[in-house]
Amino acid sequence: MLRIGDVMKEQGRRQDWLAGRLGISQSMLSLMLRGRRYWSEERKRLAIEALGVEGDDGLFEPIEGQECPLCRGGGLVETPSETMYCRFCLGLGQVTQERLEDVLGAEFVPEGMV
Repeated sequence: MLRIGDVMKEQGRRQDWLAGRLGISQSMLSLMLRGRRYWSEERKRLAIEALGVEGDDGLFEPIEGQECPLCRGGGLVETPSETMYCRFCLGLGQVTQERLEDVLGAEFVPEGMV
């Protein structure tokens, strides 16, 4: 996961919001946020402007994260009626240990996720 995903979470931004400003699909943005697709210089510039941050400040660098225990790193969750982005990792496929503790409690440490 790239740091820009954390900035989006901190600002309460959803992937569809940023995807619209970049002129791409939400699924393409999800791949880009997980580092599976390339960020062009133009898309980096547009993302920086949309998020209102100064410089890239490491936004496009990977951060250490754990595979999301809910979607198992896929970023999507299937329900009986639809497939939607995971609400736990917001479609990024990874979560930080801090996020795990915030949501599940400090005592929660999934097996193999330390």
